[in-house]
Amino acid sequence: PNLDGKLVGWWRMDDVNGSGDPTDYTGVNNGTAVGGASYTSSGKMGGAFEFDGDATSYVSTNLNWDFCDNNCSISLWVNPNSVRSYEGPIGLSSSADTGLFWNSNKLYFRVDNTQMNEASTLSIGTWKHIVVTKNGITGYIYEDGTFLGSGTVGATPTNANLRIGHLSSAYNFNGSID
Repeated sequence: PNLDGKLVGWWRMDDVNGSGDPTDYTGVNNGTAVGGASYTSSGKMGGAFEFDGDATSYVSTNLNWDFCDNNCSISLWVNPNSVRSYEGPIGLSSSADTGLFWNSNKLYFRVDNTQMNEASTLSIGTWKHIVVTKNGITGYIYEDGTFLGSGTVGATPTNANLRIGHLSSAYNFNGSID
């Protein structure tokens, strides 16, 4: 689906190519599974990708974060195997200054080193639907359809590609993403 031409990436995580890499449903920004990132049939809706929490376990995409310069939304299902400090299910390839992560039972949405956070009910072994949106310099966080809150985020993300399963090499996700 085109969805009026504004959808920049849709990795359903159960559409994989011959190499086992997730394909972008829009056909533009296919992913590459790196390290311990692997397909599992145990997703929220069909398959998912599982990450082992290691810095070399992620899905690399060709999508540059500049899609989020002004307004954007990111939606994902997460099922953590652990809820450690600084786990990032999605973020930049080069630094920890833009992405989504949690620490001490709070979800953080960070853009260009300016972040907001809200209390979360993430728990081990439970699928949660997380949505973050950005409108100018205001970020919004939702969990399972419930609005958690809003706050100030940076205006322009760093020029780097989106990675699924970690936010730089320091914030690594251990669990499944659908």
